[in-house]
Amino acid sequence: MRKAIVIAFLRRWLIRRRLAKELFARQMEYHYLAFVHKTPKRMSILRGPLWVDEVLCGSARLLNRGNSPGAANYKEYPEKTASMTKVVVVAGLQTSTRRRVGWHKPMGLLSFVISLNVASMPLKAYLTESFPWQVGQVWSPDAATTFDMYNTETLASKQSYYTASFLHNYVISNIYVDRPNATTFMVAAFEHDSSTPCLTRVVRLPGALFYGSGIRSVVCNFLANCTAPTMGQCQHVRLLGLPLAEQCVWAVRDHPLAEQETTNVVVYQVMQQWQNQKFLWCKLAYRVVLTVYVCREMYVKYYRHYSTLAANFIDVGLQDPTLTKMEIYIGDPTSIVLSNAWVSLAFVIDYWLSANTVSECILQISQIEDQVLFCKAVLYTCRSVWFSYFMLRYTTFVLKRYNLEHMVTPLDPTLVAVAVLIYAAPMVYLISTTPIMAVQHALWEPLISAAEKGQAIEIFLVLVGVTMAFGAVPLWFSRLWTWCRNRQTKIRGPSQTIVKFSELNLLMFNDIKQRVAFHMFGLQRKFTPSQFEGGSLYALHKHNAKYNRMPLFSHRGSDCFVACYTASGLLKLKCRLSLWRCLDRIERDDDLCVRLCETNHKDCLSRLDGTACMTFQPTGPASQCVHRGVNASPWIL
Repeated sequence: MRKAIVIAFLRRWLIRRRLAKELFARQMEYHYLAFVHKTPKRMSILRGPLWVDEVLCGSARLLNRGNSPGAANYKEYPEKTASMTKVVVVAGLQTSTRRRVGWHKPMGLLSFVISLNVASMPLKAYLTESFPWQVGQVWSPDAATTFDMYNTETLASKQSYYTASFLHNYVISNIYVDRPNATTFMVAAFEHDSSTPCLTRVVRLPGALFYGSGIRSVVCNFLANCTAPTMGQCQHVRLLGLPLAEQCVWAVRDHPLAEQETTNVVVYQVMQQWQNQKFLWCKLAYRVVLTVYVCREMYVKYYRHYSTLAANFIDVGLQDPTLTKMEIYIGDPTSIVLSNAWVSLAFVIDYWLSANTVSECILQISQIEDQVLFCKAVLYTCRSVWFSYFMLRYTTFVLKRYNLEHMVTPLDPTLVAVAVLIYAAPMVYLISTTPIMAVQHALWEPLISAAEKGQAIEIFLVLVGVTMAFGAVPLWFSRLWTWCRNRQTKIRGPSQTIVKFSELNLLMFNDIKQRVAFHMFGLQRKFTPSQFEGGSLYALHKHNAKYNRMPLFSHRGSDCFVACYTASGLLKLKCRLSLWRCLDRIERDDDLCVRLCETNHKDCLSRLDGTACMTFQPTGPASQCVHRGVNASPWIL
C-alpha cells in the first residue's frame, strides 16, 4: 500500500515537472515574438491587452488541471508575421481583460459638498442659535399667583433694566439682541395722531405681529387718550400650552429720544425667550441623530451604489469588450434624501422646535435699520425650504392615490431652495409690517381658554398656517407650469422647448446645479450628443407620468454620467445612468406593471426594456421589464 502511494506521487511529480517546462518554453516563445514584432508593452499581437500576471498565473491553473498532459487547456492566438500567419499556443492563457475605473475628482468633491450641506442643515441652525452651554436657565413667570401681579412685576423688571443709560450705551439702531438674557429689544418713536385708525397705527409699532388682544386693547386706548402719560402691558407666548416667551410693550410721551417736535411718543418692545437647558440639550441630541440618519440614508440609498457599479465593470465589463476604462461622474444625492418622507417631517419638526428663535428672527426681519441682523435672520428663515419639501413629498401620496401625476411637473430641488430664499423674507416682512397681520392676530387666541383671553397667545395655529402657506407656493407653481404647457400645446402645438426622446440622455436635460457644474468643469465638450446612451427611465416617465415615483421632485441631478474608453484611450461611449428605484413599477396594475426579472443576467448594468428572457415574456408592445444585472445592479441606461 505504501509503495503504491509513493509510485503515484512520483508519477504526478514527473508529469507536473514536464508540464512546467513546456509552459515555460511557450512563454519564452510568446515574449520573443512580441519583441520581434515590436508589440507595445503588455499587449498581445492581435487580441488586445494581455496582462503579465495572467500569463504567469497560467502555470498554476495548468498544473492543477489533472494527472495527465492531456488535461492542459491550450488557447491559440494567431500572429501575423511579414511573410505568413503563425499560431502561438499559450497554455492556460485567458482572454479576460483587466478593466479600470476612474473617478472625476471635481464632481466627486462637489457631490461631497452638497451632501455635507444637506446633512448639516439641522446643525447650521446654531449659526444663529446659541448652544446649550452658552445660555443659562431663564426665569419662568409661572410663579406669579395672578396675571396682574405677573404683569406688574415683569413690566417693572424690564423697565428698570432697559433704561435710558442702557439705550445710550448699547442700542445703536432700533433693535438690540441681548444674548445673555435671551431678549430682543426694540424701540420706535412716532408722531401721535388720535384721528388715525388703531390698526393703521399698531402695524407700525415694534413687534406688532405678536400683539395679543390684551396688548392691542391697551395700545389703542393709549393712542385714543391724549392725556395718558404712559402705557404698559405684558403677555405669555405659548406653544401647545408650554411657555415659549414673554412679551412686554410700554410707551412714554415726550421722551428725550423724541428729538423732533412732531414726535412725542416712544414705544418699547421686549420679548424674552423662555429657555430650559434640558430641552436645549435634547434638541441638540435630536439634531445630531437627524444628521447621522441623513448621512446613513445618502450612503445606503445612493453612494453605496457607485461601488456596485465599479465592481460590476471590473468583473464583467460592458457589452463592448474593447471598453477597458470607465470614468464615473458622481451626481447629487439631494433628491434621494427628499424621497424619504420621514426626513422631511423630521426637518419640519426641527424647525418648529426653535419656534422662539423663529419669532426672534421675525422681529429682526420686521426692521431694516440693522442690516447685519436682517441678513442673518433672512438666512435662518431659509430653513423654511423644508416646508416646501414637506408639502411636495406628502402631496405625492395624494397624487398617487388618485392618479393625478399628469397634473404636475417635477421641480428641481435647487430651484425650490432659491425660490424660498427669494420670497420667504419678503413675505415675512410684508406680514409683520402691514395690515395683513390681522389674519395672524385672529389665530393667536382660538386655543386660549376664556379665562386667559388677553393674557396669552397660542402660536400653534399660526405655525400650521405658515407651514402650509410657505409649502404650497412650489406646489402651485408646479401645477401652473403644467397648465401653461398643456395650454400652449393645445393652441400652438408642441413646444420646441419640450425635450425629445433622443435628448433625454444629454447634459442639458439635467437639474440646474449639475448643468452649472458640467459647464464650469468644461465637460460639455466631452459629453457631446454623439455615441450617447441612456435616459430610458425618463422616456418611460414621458410616456406615462404614473411611472414617476416622485412626480413633484426632479431626480435628474442624482443621475450618474460615465465615460468609457478603449485601451488606446479613445472615448468610445458616453452613458447616462439612472437609479431604477426612482421608477414606480405600478405593481397594483397588471396592465401597466413593470416586471422585475428574476434571471441572473451577467451584465454590468440593469436594463429597462421589453426584451424577452428566461423569466419574462412580453405580453404586448408596451410590456416593460427591469432586467437586473450582476449584484442586482441599481443602475439602468
